[in-house]
Amino acid sequence: MNNYITKLLSTFGIVACSLAIISCNELTDLEFESYGTLSPTTFPRTEEELKAAITTVYYAIPEAYVDAYLNNRPGYVLNELPTDEMNTGFANPWQQWDRFQWEANHTNSFQIVFYNYAKGVTNATIALQYANNSTVATKDKYIAELRALRAFLAFSLYDYFGPVPLITRPEEIQPNPNFKPARPTKEEYLSFIETELKESIPLLPTKAQTLPAEWGRMDQGAALTVLLKFYLMEKRWEDVIATADKIEAQGYSLWDNYLDIFKIENEGKTNKEVIFAIPRIPNQRWSIGWNAYFLPADPKIAKFENGTPVPANALVAVYGGLRMPWDAYDKFGDTDARKAGLIRYYYDSKNVLIDYKAVKNAKATGAAAIKFGLDPAQTGERQGNDVICYRFADVLLAKAEALNEKNGLNQASIDLVNRINKRAFGTDKKYSLTDFASKESFRNFILDERLRELYFEGHRRQDLIRHDKFVANGVQEGWPVTEKHKLFPIPQAAMNDNPNLIQNPGYEN
Repeated sequence: MNNYITKLLSTFGIVACSLAIISCNELTDLEFESYGTLSPTTFPRTEEELKAAITTVYYAIPEAYVDAYLNNRPGYVLNELPTDEMNTGFANPWQQWDRFQWEANHTNSFQIVFYNYAKGVTNATIALQYANNSTVATKDKYIAELRALRAFLAFSLYDYFGPVPLITRPEEIQPNPNFKPARPTKEEYLSFIETELKESIPLLPTKAQTLPAEWGRMDQGAALTVLLKFYLMEKRWEDVIATADKIEAQGYSLWDNYLDIFKIENEGKTNKEVIFAIPRIPNQRWSIGWNAYFLPADPKIAKFENGTPVPANALVAVYGGLRMPWDAYDKFGDTDARKAGLIRYYYDSKNVLIDYKAVKNAKATGAAAIKFGLDPAQTGERQGNDVICYRFADVLLAKAEALNEKNGLNQASIDLVNRINKRAFGTDKKYSLTDFASKESFRNFILDERLRELYFEGHRRQDLIRHDKFVANGVQEGWPVTEKHKLFPIPQAAMNDNPNLIQNPGYEN
């Protein structure tokens, strides 16, 4: 088997856990045990075995997107650092991502994301082969879950790299040694994603039907939101509007207090705003160092601006290397409740009030984030806070943007923004039509509003690309940005293994 396909294939281990029903915590606390060669005619025999097999596919998401050390699985920071929303003073590869200095031969940055998402697609295809041949009575909903999950993984690959070869049919799992697939067309690739999602969504459980123990798995709301983001990327405005309405009909709504969304005690199915998240648990491999990367390292924070002490467990290790640039910070109004998730003023260990805007920091320049909250169970530098991928406020803003693009400046778009800003400012009607001169002025506003509402949640890169501001913003910051940077390079290892792969424009040798 040629090297390219070998790297796309991975061992399809079966989750041990006594083959118990997989809960949200078990999605992040798994022990993998290989059972050798399994036959699709004899496995899976029970619903529990089928659920366990599917759980191995979810493993691809954190392996590509986010890790305890954010640069180890860089999908998240690749969506943030090349934007106006985040900067860093960390050394390479952080600075390469921040300053558009990456090239095709920067192996680890892109191989990790590329191969883990691609292996996830392959593992989903293997699991589908087992599920389709299973005699489990409830297999249809699990087949739908696998198809939706596979579409999410394929869409994630498309976001970073454009259309790439995927293993989506059982006969491709053991291909001819000379099988070296070319890249599919954009139309072929996007048709696959849309078809997988649209055919699987009706068979998935609704938000109401999803059990608390199934938090973090694909349900109708999560799959619909993947479809919404797909339509938003492709500027299919009518489909964005229709899909947003279907998501709201699932029963999602806005949380009353902005920062409460991200508190660890509000995680799980009871969070009425979060649609899809990557579950985390503290102090081990399945954790994340939010505060370690964001909180000020020098001078070290001791108390928040309001005088509340920062717990010692949050300060075990702080590196202070990721920031929101002050230009982005200044887009928030003084009374915007969302601004409380960013630190400008704080007290240091000597009880001196620090204005971080005046500190000449060698690490990074800008406001520090405390948006993702604290974890009382944290004992090291790693927290157990879930990583939120999609939430309902994003859906409302997407619909507001789509209505403006389809119909021009309109009251319905204003009303959607005001629903979000009631939480941010405590007023029902913050904005009116007279606040905007045109469709174009509202378009610029909605891009800024997405920053204010969704900052550091991994959406900014794609938002800037969609609004045709990605290159211009990078140039304005003084970096050598060109159109090629809208996609990342296909990893050189994949190019070496498969001569039929064509590199993304601008990265050719």
